[in-house]
Amino acid sequence: MTTAVSSKEGANESEIHVDARPLLAAGQEPFSMLMAAAGRVAPGGLLIVDAPFDPLPLKRLLGGKGFVHQTEELAPNHFRVHFRRAAVAPASPPVSTGSVGAKVWREADGVHIDVRGLSPPNPMVAILRLLEQPDCGNVVIVHHEREPVFLFPELTQRGWSYRQVPAAPPELRYRLTRGTQ
Repeated sequence: MTTAVSSKEGANESEIHVDARPLLAAGQEPFSMLMAAAGRVAPGGLLIVDAPFDPLPLKRLLGGKGFVHQTEELAPNHFRVHFRRAAVAPASPPVSTGSVGAKVWREADGVHIDVRGLSPPNPMVAILRLLEQPDCGNVVIVHHEREPVFLFPELTQRGWSYRQVPAAPPELRYRLTRGTQ
């Protein structure tokens, strides 16, 4: 792990660079090192991660901790993700879906809700509850494991449009937009 620009020793740092590729190539797990590095990033600071793949779970996890990210593919098997920590610590989770067990987090492209693993009708209930929240915004990304055919007419009735977007199988991902687009 290299630190590009840092504040005083032991204090939070404004920029930390972690290259996880050598660790992964050696069969080591970089998760604890990445979490420790993220914990040292000052509000408004930057964590830069180089990885051999697009680290989607890391993006979700750090998104829930107040980081927004931008990813670039520098070469085959070389992704660089810039995680910027919010200038102010995030308040409580952005929205609530009740007690049906969905995971909700906010990223730069909107509020995400993961309903995979929930039994029907809980995915639809969680998504509709989320859409009723005043702070859910105008874009919601749904992570699902099945096509939610009963959800689509409900979305239309509530003034939301939807379209399927690319996701790695077996996940199905939908972008919901308030209004028609």
